[in-house]
Amino acid sequence: MTVLNGHNKPLASEESMPESGVLRAMNEGEGFHSIGWRFSPDKIFSRQKLILLLVELNVERMKAVFITESGIFGYNQTPDGLTEVELDDCDDS
Repeated sequence: MTVLNGHNKPLASEESMPESGVLRAMNEGEGFHSIGWRFSPDKIFSRQKLILLLVELNVERMKAVFITESGIFGYNQTPDGLTEVELDDCDDS
């Protein structure tokens, strides 16, 4: 368990995956709000549809790893644009 701002709050990566295969985590601090999801490894995403979705996001910053039908990819979006990197391995998206 990680202590954050004096409160005990487990990290999403430490929580067990529910039967739905989707786990949502939210956080806020220093004027920012963040939301994230974990997906079980049996959830396979369409790489082409992901890219179409990710380039349309209106966010300050986005980092993600997805298991797709084309392999495992990491994404990073900044004001400069979206980057994609192929990865060797991951436990979940």
